[in-house]
Amino acid sequence: MPTCASCGTNNVEGTKFCVSCGAALAPSPGAWRSPTDELRGQPSSGGASQSGALGGGYPPSPSTPPTYAPPATAAAPGAMFGMPAGGDMSFATMRYAEWIDRVGAALIDGFLTAAVVIVMYIIFAVIAGGLGAVGGEEAAFSIICFGILITTISALGLGLYNKVFLVNKRGFSIGQGIMKLKVVDAMGNIPSIGTLILRLLVQLGMNAVPFVGIILVLLDLLWPLWDEKKQTLHDKAASTFVIKTA
Repeated sequence: MPTCASCGTNNVEGTKFCVSCGAALAPSPGAWRSPTDELRGQPSSGGASQSGALGGGYPPSPSTPPTYAPPATAAAPGAMFGMPAGGDMSFATMRYAEWIDRVGAALIDGFLTAAVVIVMYIIFAVIAGGLGAVGGEEAAFSIICFGILITTISALGLGLYNKVFLVNKRGFSIGQGIMKLKVVDAMGNIPSIGTLILRLLVQLGMNAVPFVGIILVLLDLLWPLWDEKKQTLHDKAASTFVIKTA
């Protein structure tokens, strides 16, 4: 029971001010006790709660650092061809086409062109022969010259369609598609139309060189046999590569 130090009045336990003179009362002995193991988390007799200051009397649990999970990334473009992330296909990761596969594709493409040329020659020859039979020798000769011109233009147009347009759209010509090949640049992408035109012109130009044209064509055909990247000469001129896709 607290006793007022000013007037000596005994006051009821828990009273903070004297009921007689209003002076502040000192707490009774033992009123402010430190919490023990049994009283941890319980408020003291003075109304103050040490456990409240400590968050309920229980020591804070150690925080667990969050687990970092790297974001999932999609497969890099060109992974099916062995390209590293970012689409940068290095020379060492390309699966170069074998020489025999390239020869097979070239034979198929060449057969298509030859078939068109032969059919057109036959058509113009029949027309010229008919004119010659009725006495139109000059007209027959004109038809032959015109037929040669049209046939040459048709063969060139077929080459542009097969080896430039189709390759730019899907990555391979008719023959290359049958042999599961694809033309790419140094980054593993489909070459531009300008690059493919340069590639075709170099290939055709070798055959047009006087005296040594056949040698250049044969050398161009055989070059992948000993080339590290299995390129032909017209591949090297255009910085293109032929890879195997299956």
